[in-house]
Amino acid sequence: MKNRIKKVIVFILPCEDNNYRPLFLDGRLFDYLALSIIILKFIGLLYFVALPGTPFFSSITRNALVQMTNEERRSFGLPPLITSPKLDQAAMMKAQDMIAKDYFSHWSPDGKSPWHWITLAGYDYKYAGENLAMGFLDAKDVHRAWVNSSTHKANIMSSNYDEIGIAVVEGIITGQRTFIVVQVFGKMNQKPAPIAVIPPTEEIIKDVPIEIEDDIIISEEEIVAADEDNKESEQLILGYFDSGIYFSSGGTIQGAKMGLFEFLMLEYDGVVQRIILISLLFLIFILIVNIFIRFDVQHPDLIFKGLFFLGLFLLFNYLDQVTLLRLISGAPLIG
Repeated sequence: MKNRIKKVIVFILPCEDNNYRPLFLDGRLFDYLALSIIILKFIGLLYFVALPGTPFFSSITRNALVQMTNEERRSFGLPPLITSPKLDQAAMMKAQDMIAKDYFSHWSPDGKSPWHWITLAGYDYKYAGENLAMGFLDAKDVHRAWVNSSTHKANIMSSNYDEIGIAVVEGIITGQRTFIVVQVFGKMNQKPAPIAVIPPTEEIIKDVPIEIEDDIIISEEEIVAADEDNKESEQLILGYFDSGIYFSSGGTIQGAKMGLFEFLMLEYDGVVQRIILISLLFLIFILIVNIFIRFDVQHPDLIFKGLFFLGLFLLFNYLDQVTLLRLISGAPLIG
């Protein structure tokens, strides 16, 4: 036990046994650690540059955005949203229309509102909304852009919604090939229960009231829906203040592949950043100890080496995945 403690002291602290040159600073450990971090960063960057060219990109992006949106809502005590196939379809139709008609806007050039596609998909909504994004490589970049916008974040955090649909589609807009994200939120319109009625019998007995049986209900086909034009005008304001869109999947991945790709998109950079942070804090501790434990015995080369790696790790910590991708491809355009 004493030998182990002594080895740790020699490795970390300046003492006579290491000639006041702790092996942690005097050796090549920091060189190898910095090289390892650079390799890890490169792997993550290569993944996001190559991923859009794979058939998995839409599915992974969709799942990631659903997860991040629900995590954001849970952090504020809001219930998670349930994915809706009809809202997925509405988002897909809107994305395809934007590509076909070369526009990036909530309203189409021919005057179709965002709610047109929701209604067309057969979703009878009470509340509905839409968020858009294009020009991105990372789902986290899109989500961060949305939550940094007060109006888009209000859509994501709205308590009026309980369902979500997402479409991620590749296409050419304004002459550039890019990915478009349509994020749609909705809440179904709860129709009032129909009144139970029994037609009168031919023979009516005087002074005896007609009883109405509770289990006889008029069919839903007899219920007339509200006028769609009035509905759209009513929901327009709600849409702009209570709206959102999610990606619908363009492919499927199962089993270990999905787990690996989702880990690389959602968790990988967090693991690398934690490694960098731990290394950074440990280096700061080592520098403080080595400078002040024997202030009369200093080795400038070790101090400069420590400060160099301190600056390098600070740079690594700043250049997280989203920052690197924005330097490469720019910030996503949201709408």
